[in-house]
Amino acid sequence: MIYDVNNINDENHFTELKNKLVRKDFVTYTCRNCGILVNKGSRCYKNFNNLCHSCSVSKTIANRPIEIQNEINAKVQAGRKTHQDEINARISYSMSHRTEEQLKISKEKRHKTCLEKYGNEYYNNKEQAKQTMLKLYGGTATLNSNLKQRVQQTNIQKYGGISPMCSDIIVDKLKTTYIKNNGGMGFASDKVKETFKKNYKETFGVENSSQNPIVRRKQATKYKYENINFDSKPEIAYYIWLTDHNIEFEYQPNVKFEYFYQNKIHYYIPDFKVNGEYQEIKGLHFFKNCDMNETMINPFDRTQDDKYEAKHQCMIKNNVKILTNFDEYIKYVKNKYGKAFLESLKRK
Repeated sequence: MIYDVNNINDENHFTELKNKLVRKDFVTYTCRNCGILVNKGSRCYKNFNNLCHSCSVSKTIANRPIEIQNEINAKVQAGRKTHQDEINARISYSMSHRTEEQLKISKEKRHKTCLEKYGNEYYNNKEQAKQTMLKLYGGTATLNSNLKQRVQQTNIQKYGGISPMCSDIIVDKLKTTYIKNNGGMGFASDKVKETFKKNYKETFGVENSSQNPIVRRKQATKYKYENINFDSKPEIAYYIWLTDHNIEFEYQPNVKFEYFYQNKIHYYIPDFKVNGEYQEIKGLHFFKNCDMNETMINPFDRTQDDKYEAKHQCMIKNNVKILTNFDEYIKYVKNKYGKAFLESLKRK
């Protein structure tokens, strides 16, 4: 039904009509300012000033603080729509400038209205919401309605897939914007790397996971004993020997030593801290010619020899004791726990 509201001039008549309107009704009136004919849905009929959209926005802008007027006028000059901009500006300004007292009054008014209309100051018409969902989308909630399918169908028509990310155009735009804002994708961006380091350090006390002792233990996936991960049999054997002999020690202590390699800072964490002394388990095959007085190498990847030697010098600088002979500890474990014990700890 269409209602002519030109004669609505006071709050009582407006309220009376508003209570009669249903969702499918429309109202019509002539703008009091410019004289054009206006038709709008009943849900959009919120007051009886009887102004068209343009006149209403102009009037509203004139009543806004000067900073909001300038912002909206700039958007008008740029040819952009202003209605939603004005709404956003009003909400933002109102919310950010309300005092505690105003917030309290607003809350009390809301509770009072619910109490008068529904008899419960905390009223929430969930049943009506369910019925509306059921009527519009075939289910009482998003998960059991056809809303998801309708969204996917719309995306297929627009983007060629069930998500906007299926469109190469959208993906390329996102990448372009990301690179423009951050100087690169992901960790190719110095800005992203610095932010990650900062956040990680605030949470864990170190700049990345490789410096985190807990993560290091989880990454060592070769052997496992007492829910602790180890890189090698000698490490486990030494750990068991220290434990059984009641020697005070800490495995992979929470400490890191800096060293430079290829003009970058790297960090080294020793294997053990025994009675206050840092110790590293390293077989002789990690040294050139199997001589620990020679430079350190990586026997599994010789391109890493220089890096290993830089780490070696870091150990020497920080008085880390390098243990290359661990036969005593392995023999002890085999005699006490069986010859196959260490091998049984190997992770599958």
